[in-house]
Amino acid sequence: FDRLMELDDRFHRSIYEMTGSRMYQRILADLHAYAEHVRERSMKEPGRAEKMVAEHRAILEAISSGDSHEARSLMVQHIQRCTENMEKNHILDIEERRESK
Repeated sequence: FDRLMELDDRFHRSIYEMTGSRMYQRILADLHAYAEHVRERSMKEPGRAEKMVAEHRAILEAISSGDSHEARSLMVQHIQRCTENMEKNHILDIEERRESK
C-alpha cells in the first residue's frame, strides 16, 4: 500500500510539473497534500486502487500520444470518479464535518 501511495504521489507531481506553471504546481500540490488522508481511505476501498491505476495509465497514454483533449477528459473523469467514491463511502462527509468544527 505504501508503494502505491508513493507512485500515486509521483504521478500527480509529474502532472503538476507538466503545467509549466509554478503557481499551478503549488496550488495542485497543496490540494493533493490536503486530500492525502482522504485518498488513503479511498484507495483502501475494494477495487478502487486497481481502478485508479487503470485511470492513471489511460491518462499517461493520452499524454504520451500528444492527445491533450483526451488527457483532459480522462483527468476530469478521474476526479469525478474519486469524488463519487469518496461520497459513496461517506469519506468526504466525514472530512467536511471535521473541517467545519
